[in-house]
Amino acid sequence: MSRFHWLVPCASALVLAGCGQRQTMPADTAPTVIVAHPRITPMSGRIELTGTVAPSATVDLIARTAGTIRSKQFVDGSYVTRGQLLFRIEPDSADAQVELNAARERQARLDYARQRRLLAQDAAAVADVEASKANLDQAAANTRLARIALRNTIVRAPFNGFIGASLADVGAYVGGAGAPAKLAKLQRLEPVYVAFTLGERDVLRILASGKAAHSAMQDYPVHIALQGESGYPHIGRLDFANKAVDAATGSLQARAVVANGPRAALLPGLFAKVRIETGDAAATMLLPARTIQSDPLSDYVLLLDAKGIVQRRDIRTGREFGRNREVLAGLTPSDRVIVEGSASARIGQTAHARLTTLPATDSE
Repeated sequence: MSRFHWLVPCASALVLAGCGQRQTMPADTAPTVIVAHPRITPMSGRIELTGTVAPSATVDLIARTAGTIRSKQFVDGSYVTRGQLLFRIEPDSADAQVELNAARERQARLDYARQRRLLAQDAAAVADVEASKANLDQAAANTRLARIALRNTIVRAPFNGFIGASLADVGAYVGGAGAPAKLAKLQRLEPVYVAFTLGERDVLRILASGKAAHSAMQDYPVHIALQGESGYPHIGRLDFANKAVDAATGSLQARAVVANGPRAALLPGLFAKVRIETGDAAATMLLPARTIQSDPLSDYVLLLDAKGIVQRRDIRTGREFGRNREVLAGLTPSDRVIVEGSASARIGQTAHARLTTLPATDSE
């Protein structure tokens, strides 16, 4: 036996002993998320909503007299003024109807005069005179109707506004049974309306501001901006506010009237941002809108509890302030809301937290 042979078992034993002392530690797979406390700040007393622009007046121009369109006197989409000639419908038939009814009226008038003479001579009955007078009244009314129909062969703009595309071409027969009678649509865009919905809480804030009584909310100032516009360059006033809050939705329908200017930048159908200054200042809890998630049950956020476990918290949200959303219920100022990294966080699992501070809003 070699003199080194005894060293092999010893070396093997040392290796095994070393392997037994070294243990494999599991890797820490908990994600790292950025958390922040909700921002509590006094907001500057304003209500911010979304509304829809609508014309202050809309009318469908209808052919009230049957006939063929002889001429069209406007350019589609142009601005027209009150009384401006828009369409001419051929007047021949209407003019002939005026002459026919006028002749019948003359004949009825002569017959009535004759019956009165006969009555004075006891040669006619009172009933005959009354019947003759009724015929005269009917003939006179038919003449007036025929003259109205003749006037309606000329279609004029009832107010200043923008006219849409013509719905009937020159040469088309309009106004008859089964024929299209709508000629064009005219909209008044100076001023315009902006319709929106006030929540019950917003109504109470306006009334509590002392600037308006419920009966005088129509005079309350409103600031309007289109999407992409900086600030609120359009200023109007409430011209309508429903006198009752809808019990089912807790909301109140309202409308502002806003000057539109010669360029008519506020077009019907556009969404508009609405701001109402109330003058009050109240502590408001805010979170970045991107941190708030929704499902069919409610709005919610993810947060870390005291043990570092990811939890879901249902919340009730309110107004929007730029990129932030008001939180009305569900959170406390000490809650640690996940503002970055929520995609890797799993409810019920542990996560490492890095605390940050939410920046101030533009409204502060």
